[in-house]
Amino acid sequence: MALLASGGLTNREIGAKLFVSPRTVQAQLSSVFAKLGLSSRSATTPVAQRILKAASHTSRVGSVAEPARVLSRHSPTVIPTAAAS
Repeated sequence: MALLASGGLTNREIGAKLFVSPRTVQAQLSSVFAKLGLSSRSATTPVAQRILKAASHTSRVGSVAEPARVLSRHSPTVIPTAAAS
């Protein structure tokens, strides 16, 4: 959810993609923000980039964009990654 939020999606859009309510998204993001010490969605971008980079080191493909490609197979929205910028 944090990756989707960092991509600029609203709670409603995230909920629709993950088949959960916007209220569930809000609760989960609030929990993630608290655990990571973040105060806003915009603060999730650098964290999301680090997560994607870490995931790329453990993926079979080894590409920073691989987690975004996996998500994009399930939705039409591609999440920007460090490799894309």
